[in-house]
Amino acid sequence: MSQCATSAGKKEEKLSEKNNGLNKKKRILGLGFLAVGVFLCLFALFLWIFKVTQKTTELHVELGEKVSTDISDYISGKNFSLKISSLDLKNVDESSVGTYEASVRFLYKKFSYTIIIEDTTAPKVNFKTGDYVCEKDTDVALSDFIESVTDESEVTYSYINVNEDESITRNCDNTLVFSENGIHPVFMRVTDEYGNSSDYYMPVRVDTAPYIYGTLDYYVAVGSEMDITSDVHAKDEVDGDLSSKVEGRVSAAYTKYPGDYVITYNVKDSYGLSATTKGLIHTYDALMIQDMVNTKKIDPFALNVAGVINPYDCGYIEESDMDAAIDNIKHAVLKIHYETPRTRTFGSGYIVKITDKEIICATNNHVVTDRDYVTVSFYDGTNVEARVVAGKVSPDIAFISIERSDVKNFDELDLKTIHINRGYYESLSSKPQFEMGMYCINENGSLWLERTGKIVRKSGKLDKYFENYDYAVTQVSVRLTPGVSGSAIIDSHGNLLCMAAFYWVHDGNTEYYGVSVTDILDYYKEVFGQRLEYY
Repeated sequence: MSQCATSAGKKEEKLSEKNNGLNKKKRILGLGFLAVGVFLCLFALFLWIFKVTQKTTELHVELGEKVSTDISDYISGKNFSLKISSLDLKNVDESSVGTYEASVRFLYKKFSYTIIIEDTTAPKVNFKTGDYVCEKDTDVALSDFIESVTDESEVTYSYINVNEDESITRNCDNTLVFSENGIHPVFMRVTDEYGNSSDYYMPVRVDTAPYIYGTLDYYVAVGSEMDITSDVHAKDEVDGDLSSKVEGRVSAAYTKYPGDYVITYNVKDSYGLSATTKGLIHTYDALMIQDMVNTKKIDPFALNVAGVINPYDCGYIEESDMDAAIDNIKHAVLKIHYETPRTRTFGSGYIVKITDKEIICATNNHVVTDRDYVTVSFYDGTNVEARVVAGKVSPDIAFISIERSDVKNFDELDLKTIHINRGYYESLSSKPQFEMGMYCINENGSLWLERTGKIVRKSGKLDKYFENYDYAVTQVSVRLTPGVSGSAIIDSHGNLLCMAAFYWVHDGNTEYYGVSVTDILDYYKEVFGQRLEYY
């Protein structure tokens, strides 16, 4: 090979090596640029992924609401970034108005915030009703009409316009007094602790409460029940008569045991105003109730009395007084009379029993002998037909019955039954010494005769003098004459002792006799199958 060729070859070899070195540098530089590019891209990606920004520096929260714990309300960024952030609210008191510091930490960054808890919401009032009714001249807190108040703090009540109405007085405790009935426009303001307020219009209707009156004390026999509202009434200025709406409450024990039981009465008007008052039920033994009737302490027909054994009993006089005792029996005495073609017969009698259907009277058998019907005259001159129910010669007793429906003016007559106390009669000695008397009327009800005397002998037999007189009779000094047969003879207290029967002359003296209470009562039980007296 020639030298030129060799030199050329070496030059080309050197040039190739140089080029290879240059290319290697280029490759290294390219890789460097590539690495830088990748790093920049990765860094940009990192900044893009972890980029967060603070949304605000101040948050306003209404008192009563929760402070948000959502990171996205404080910073913005990718979800991954938000998830690795932390919120610090430990210095925030949600229950109290104020300014508090909070923070959000993200990686090496810390964002600061001011949390402002504030109350800007006015109270909201829920009323119990749309009718604002108050009682006249009574302290009223209009806040009583409020069901609830929606607010996060304490509220106070005030009135805007009450000073403009002279009929409204405002008390220091913020209650109102209305002195005139009618509708009064009132504006009430409700204000919370932070000055937020709301106004409400209240058309206040002022009215007078109902008034309860009537019989509030009752007298009841054990075992009897009482309609405790039958004689209790109520009135209202607007509603008028509210008697039918009166309610009464009392312990059920009043029907079982003696004692005094409190009744509570209540009535409410159409506006909801109510009245309450108290009454009493006096529960006694039936005989005590009857005795109160007999001594005129209570009216047996009054609506406040229940359980009377005999409401028609004429009763007795507590103090010995013959005139008063006779006056007391006038509504129980009768005139009995009838006519035949040849004769006109009359006698006397008295009422012993009054029921819903009949009036039973006692007289002598010889007054109504062989008669089915007789005519009876009451103390006022009312005449009515009576049927002879039973009679016997020994003792000389008869009972006659009047249909109550035949007495047209019965309710006006105030008829009474004679007062009988068998226990009292049986307690008397054989020859007691006290005054007696009787009262007899004419057919027109006027006084025919009134006689008094004394009891001579409580009981004795006359069978040695008269046939069929083997029963005990009562001897009196009260003068008996034709027409008085069948009269009730009473003592100075008004107790029936005997029934005038006959007189006779013995040893030159006129003696007067009557059928004893014992025989009258025994024959009544024989005829009617039940006791007449309750003592």
